[in-house]
Amino acid sequence: MVKKYLSSTINIFINQKLFTNFFYGMLDQVSSSLLLFGVNLYFARLSYFNEIGILALVISSIGIANIFQQSILEKPLLIKKNIISLNVLLKRFLIVSVVLLSNTAFLYLSSTSFGLSSLFLIPWIFLGFTQLLFNLLRFYFYSIEKQLLAFKMSSYSLALIFISIVLIEVFLTFKLSYIILAISSLKSFVLIYFLKYVRKPDKGELTTDTSYLQYFFLILISSSMFIKQKLPILFLSTYAFAVVGVYEVIRSITEIVLMPFRPISETLLTYFAKADEIKERLKIIFLFIGVGLLISSIFSLILEFIFEIFNISEIYTNNFSVIIFFFIFATIILVPVNSILLSTKLYKYELTVKIVPVVFFTFALYFFKNYDIQTIYTYIAITTWFELIIAISILVYKRYDIRKTKDNPFV
Repeated sequence: MVKKYLSSTINIFINQKLFTNFFYGMLDQVSSSLLLFGVNLYFARLSYFNEIGILALVISSIGIANIFQQSILEKPLLIKKNIISLNVLLKRFLIVSVVLLSNTAFLYLSSTSFGLSSLFLIPWIFLGFTQLLFNLLRFYFYSIEKQLLAFKMSSYSLALIFISIVLIEVFLTFKLSYIILAISSLKSFVLIYFLKYVRKPDKGELTTDTSYLQYFFLILISSSMFIKQKLPILFLSTYAFAVVGVYEVIRSITEIVLMPFRPISETLLTYFAKADEIKERLKIIFLFIGVGLLISSIFSLILEFIFEIFNISEIYTNNFSVIIFFFIFATIILVPVNSILLSTKLYKYELTVKIVPVVFFTFALYFFKNYDIQTIYTYIAITTWFELIIAISILVYKRYDIRKTKDNPFV
């Protein structure tokens, strides 16, 4: 019975040509994750936790702009709502650019007491624009089901950047700005090369938005996801960049496990937008429960060894291992559940799933003002399970079916 169930679940992926997209999507996301993971590992081995903290602040500023890009550019591509024309693309990217520059200026002025030079703004902003454009092109390849091209982009840039870091270490004096400039320059070259694969959309593919309300909901949804991931960085940056560095190292460690599931989420989003059979959705959810249990168990068992590699073994405890186990397990289960919610375009329910736990998390973080990293991860794990319980409750209550969403004002 179990064998037959697993076989039918796997056939869903193969028959829908999802397996190839999953495979290259996972490789793409792993390549993207390995960049920050590798840089943080390199800095951690040298005990440059202050530099890790500064880099985390830079990445956070880009992440805030990426919230808007995901909502008004990337997700419309993935859910096939519209194929964006060049005119619309430029207007929306202008909005993203304003958010990036404003947030960069705010975070820089907030961090001047830590001695950041004004010249550091040059590589900071350069990396911001490069990363946003790089991600946008990757998501474009996802939307036309060319995940292989996205993987090639990420892998080529990864190899070139690691080579450049070695050369900087050998021939130049170490500076964080050199590393950031190398990453930005090489990603720009790769980006320009892969632009040749972009095709002009046919007139029949272009649609006009009838309502901008859904983008407002998507921005709030993306913001809530960002807050759970990045708010601790902004919170701890008022305390010490070195503590931010330790938190970012742990976040990078968990991200290397979770990142491969992001392209799966994006592929499932496209799949669920077309497939409306409840049995197929349940099979995929149960498959993720099994995979999540296996991965989170293995990861928690080797966590102490990983902490030793990253030079942070002194903060490891058995309780911390249990916390990480529950966090990763819940996050993996959320992948298909969130994809189902977003595919139906019922954004008010997805917004409820995201906002309520984040309000709880923000309250706990700033009310208790505890700078202990294990305590912060306890808040994150509880918030993630809270989000999962709300999402499953809505799915059970509503019994989602795309055919029932046609009259919904949020579609």
